[in-house]
Amino acid sequence: MGETGAAVNEIPSSRWRTDGAAPEGRSRPASKPAAADRVRRSHAQTRVTLRLALGFIAAAALSAAAVDARWLPLHLFLAGGMVLAISGVSLMLTVTWSAAPAPSDRWVTWQRVAVAVGAAGVGIGREAELADAVVGVSGALYVAGLVTLAGLLVVTIRQGVERRFDVAVAAYVLALTAGVVAVGVGIVMAVDGPTVGRRATHVTLNVLGLVGLVAGATMPFFAATV
Repeated sequence: MGETGAAVNEIPSSRWRTDGAAPEGRSRPASKPAAADRVRRSHAQTRVTLRLALGFIAAAALSAAAVDARWLPLHLFLAGGMVLAISGVSLMLTVTWSAAPAPSDRWVTWQRVAVAVGAAGVGIGREAELADAVVGVSGALYVAGLVTLAGLLVVTIRQGVERRFDVAVAAYVLALTAGVVAVGVGIVMAVDGPTVGRRATHVTLNVLGLVGLVAGATMPFFAATV
């Protein structure tokens, strides 16, 4: 057993080196900063996003007490709080499960701001009866945030070491696709007026598509790993 262990340690390409020393004549390469602190960076990004989500949830509660209409509280809670929570948690789980580097802080910040400003702009524009252009631009910014999140998920999983969780990330991307279509229908309703079919499509894509697919794809893997 002693000779076998020594032989393993002397193999330059072995993944099971126990002495931590570099092969003779070679220097150990420096670890990449992005890989070394990927968990810390991912958790820091998630904390900021979840704080912003809690802000939208608090705003939803206050608006529910202040106004009689149900649309604004639901919009702030779902489009703001819920989607921001999905943004932060889905990225964190993708980094953790796939053992991938955390995405760039710059791109995560842009995605977070796009969703938050877009959701707030649509809510304020509709409730204050501002110009249709305000609602349209805010909705377009919100869509850009969802598309950016999908891109970050795809780039992160492709850089990962573990590929067992690709199914969950694929479901996240599909959920975001449903969310983009739902936002498009919502913008049409805000500008052109709601109909029964538009409202049903909007609700179904958001509840069963965006939120439902994320929850359904997360729970089996989360339960298995925790």
